[in-house]
Amino acid sequence: MSSKKINVLFLFVFLIMACSCHYTLYQASDINGKKHWVRGYKSYKLGHRYYDRNIIKYKYKSENYNNNSICVSKTDTTIDYDSIKIRVLKDSKQYATIFTDGIISGNLISKFYGSANNIPAVDEEIIPAKIDTGIKIFKIYSLHPLTNIKTKKGHRFFQFHISPYWFYFELTNPNAKRKTRLEDFIKGSHLSWFYTSNIVEI
Repeated sequence: MSSKKINVLFLFVFLIMACSCHYTLYQASDINGKKHWVRGYKSYKLGHRYYDRNIIKYKYKSENYNNNSICVSKTDTTIDYDSIKIRVLKDSKQYATIFTDGIISGNLISKFYGSANNIPAVDEEIIPAKIDTGIKIFKIYSLHPLTNIKTKKGHRFFQFHISPYWFYFELTNPNAKRKTRLEDFIKGSHLSWFYTSNIVEI
């Protein structure tokens, strides 16, 4: 076979592979301005699935957490501390007890944002906002279990969003069984892993 035919065949195979690929590689910056090569998926759902699995695979480390935040008042979807307020939005209301029961505290989230003056206040529906008194207000949305991640009995992974971060965490309930309802699982659980991803997806 001539070199010209080989080159044409190689180009043909390359074009087929390129068209069938579900993603393209591009560079994105994290919150500190550091560049990373990431995959840009044609399907948003497929891209998140890949990203979630890799976060669990490479960043997971079982830990113990003590909740030392003092809650001043709370309702079904809001938790007020001395200088921090958490609001769980409607799309995450089903799992609000993770916050109202103190499994995840305001202080644990707050440490990723620095002072109240560093918190953006662009879209009050989805982005944490600050008020004049310096109180941090965090609005939780897209809180859900990661059902595509395989787990051991008594362990469940979850995710929620407060711009610009995606928060990943694991709840452990040693008394839970495979068929335990998720709401019951949460009630008897404790936090065993907490991770924040600050890659900016563009």
